[in-house]
Amino acid sequence: MFGCPHTGTPLGQVARHSLCSPGCSYRMCGGCCTDVVKATGALRCSGCRGYFSTFSTTTPQTVTEVLRKQHADTRKRSRAAADDSDEWVIDSIIGVHHFAGDVYYKVVYELDRRQKSAVWLNMESQAQWETREHLLDEGCQLLLSEFHDRFMVPMPVPTDYRWEFCSPSLRFNPRTKAREFRCATGQCRKEFGSKDAANKHSYSMAHLATNEEISLPYGVKSPFMCLLCSKVCAFSQMSSLTAHRVQVHMVKDFDTAAWVERAEELREEAASMMD
Repeated sequence: MFGCPHTGTPLGQVARHSLCSPGCSYRMCGGCCTDVVKATGALRCSGCRGYFSTFSTTTPQTVTEVLRKQHADTRKRSRAAADDSDEWVIDSIIGVHHFAGDVYYKVVYELDRRQKSAVWLNMESQAQWETREHLLDEGCQLLLSEFHDRFMVPMPVPTDYRWEFCSPSLRFNPRTKAREFRCATGQCRKEFGSKDAANKHSYSMAHLATNEEISLPYGVKSPFMCLLCSKVCAFSQMSSLTAHRVQVHMVKDFDTAAWVERAEELREEAASMMD
């Protein structure tokens, strides 16, 4: 904490954080942890440069929680363009690939908000692979963090890790003017009333098991892997993973502080076994 700009301020309190790397004792304050999140979209130790998942001064905080507080006033979800701008706006992140030393994300850009087509529009054609550095430059820290949280993608992204799914097609119902979504995976044409429901279907086990272009670590056919289990443990839906974590890993009647402490113990045990 030598030369810390937060010394003597409410943010200067030393933060207790989860394990970054075995043997590292470098101390960071809450302000420095927050600054690192805003700059890099992740929690990294200033001493060993290792990644950690939570820090705490008064209450435990994750990367996503810090970024959501930062964006609470504007509610722009890390989007760089205003409503009246001609710039393309990021709609969602639907894939990740660690290739040749760089991490790329599959990004879907919103269509012109004034375009309300009654025919099906192929949103998959709007998708592009962008580097993490580019997305950070565009202010997409929150969007990146939410993607990692939702799909349990580890940070840092392992070498050769790749996973993606197809963005659903979109149209506006000619009668109700409401948005409708259709699965774009393979020959599936199932329709949904919300983008979230269509996305859940697109990355479901049924599609992952038959899509040879999708590869996951360890041959797992599901993106929802429990990072607290000592062996590979995966689920086809986030709800199943959540139920597993509650039943197997939650401690002391869902006490948040105890849960964070228990998670730190498990990570330390795993790190010691690798030594």
